[in-house]
Amino acid sequence: MTHIHSHRLIAFDNFFTSYQPLKTLNEKGLYAVGTVRGSRKGLTDILKRNDRMQRGEFMFRTKRCVAAIKWQDNKPVRVLSTYHNPKHVTSVKRKNKDGTSSIVPCPAAVAHYNSIMGGVDRFDQRRERYATGNRSLKWWHRLLYFLIDLAIVNSFIKWNCSNGGQRDQLSFRLAHVRQLTVGCEIKRRGRPDFLTKNKPGVSGVSDDVRLGEVGKHLPVRTTRRWCRQRSTSKHEVRTNIMCSHCKVPLCVHPYFEKFHRQ
Repeated sequence: MTHIHSHRLIAFDNFFTSYQPLKTLNEKGLYAVGTVRGSRKGLTDILKRNDRMQRGEFMFRTKRCVAAIKWQDNKPVRVLSTYHNPKHVTSVKRKNKDGTSSIVPCPAAVAHYNSIMGGVDRFDQRRERYATGNRSLKWWHRLLYFLIDLAIVNSFIKWNCSNGGQRDQLSFRLAHVRQLTVGCEIKRRGRPDFLTKNKPGVSGVSDDVRLGEVGKHLPVRTTRRWCRQRSTSKHEVRTNIMCSHCKVPLCVHPYFEKFHRQ
């Protein structure tokens, strides 16, 4: 429990931050900083307006002990602070649309908040990058998608810690999907997607998936069956070379796709 008049710094996310709590904490000898929603009551007009600013630009207003800061990143960032001087500026590294990096001026309050913000904000950042949720009129869909994202992000954190913290979330999600789909057979009518969308000579299945169980998938001779890849509506082609594990023709088998398309 944080004691009053200890002059400690407390960080909030935008669910709790507003003018009156920060003012009250300051009167009790506690500093505070946090992002704030533009729809909160009692905020200055600069936090509510949709001003057009270039990336790195910022503006601020002060009211008694509370400073309101609006900084333009990819989206406007609104911060309330009783600890930082709103005039103090530092710099942060940001990625551009072309993939390059650049140094962008940033208010010290925003940079400090990003360095000390808690797990809730960091979870929201990771979840929003690859959110699985879709719009739905059923409320429990949103809850289900949130729980799926929660499980994936928590798994990524544990997996990243075991790998020295040098992996990114996209690599984890790709590895996770490939492990879940190994051995799955998708039965559908017509030509498979991996035979129609890819360029000639390019495999639509990654090597770790395509070669993961290569010892089980061996070509064998069986009774003649219809070949989906080479048959047309006017001309039917049959083949007797099948996969010993999946019992499908090799010409439509993802493990042997690379060799058949060269």
